[in-house]
Amino acid sequence: MAADAEIIDAGEISLRPSRYAALRRALGHRSLRAGVVISAIVILLVGIGPLLISTDPNAQDPLSSFAEPSAEHLMGADQFGRDLMARVLHGGRITIAASFSVVMIGGVVGSALGLIAGYFGGALGFVIMRLIDLFLAFPGILLALAVSAILGPGLENGVIAIAVILIPVYARLVEGATAEVRHLPYVDPQRRAELHHGRLVDHGFSWHFSVRVRDRGEPDW
Repeated sequence: MAADAEIIDAGEISLRPSRYAALRRALGHRSLRAGVVISAIVILLVGIGPLLISTDPNAQDPLSSFAEPSAEHLMGADQFGRDLMARVLHGGRITIAASFSVVMIGGVVGSALGLIAGYFGGALGFVIMRLIDLFLAFPGILLALAVSAILGPGLENGVIAIAVILIPVYARLVEGATAEVRHLPYVDPQRRAELHHGRLVDHGFSWHFSVRVRDRGEPDW
């Protein structure tokens, strides 16, 4: 047991730099850097835009119907004379919040299911992944429409319906990466030491399969 402890301690020391190496490797991608910059600009505009533009997004002005971009209406006006810039900035808050919620729900739930299936395997992993395969068998838009019809109209229900599409995608990705890491040599001593599952996943799995998930999920530029 002492020998196992020494191996684990050494393994934990050697694994710690991998967290920062994975972060540096991810930030080295041009697509990720561009996405971060664009997202930051959009969030900044949506956040401070309504403070700079005091126009009511719902105020109608029939005389400005379909007005062209001008100093008064930077992006023009719609058929009811409502300022498009104000409507985009105010509506962007809802859009960003809904998009963030969709990714968080799909990512957290899907990753948790994939991690459980890949880590424990056996009958539990088999049942989880067969359910995931069942969801993947349906076209995404059809699945979202079915969930939306069951839950009913509303922004919150729409977010859940779209998140359901992402759950099996994240689950399949994380399950494959976790199953791959589970058979690596440095995991066996930690299993024999009977570490708590949470600690084993944190020290032995998360820092390494994050790189594998990113590599599998990134587009081929």
